[in-house]
Amino acid sequence: MITPTNLDEVGTDELHASMAEAIRELPEEHPVRALWERLDEILTAGGPECLPAPWDE
Repeated sequence: MITPTNLDEVGTDELHASMAEAIRELPEEHPVRALWERLDEILTAGGPECLPAPWDE
């Protein structure tokens, strides 16, 4: 079970750990889990510069 956390008071590493813990509780086929895992992969590999341009351009 996830312990409630005041996300305004945590640093980047703690926020990431909290999000990863929450995502692991979702079923593997859950779309939010798939989205999180892909986004985490992109940001870990190359940072926000690797994200695609905004969709409204």
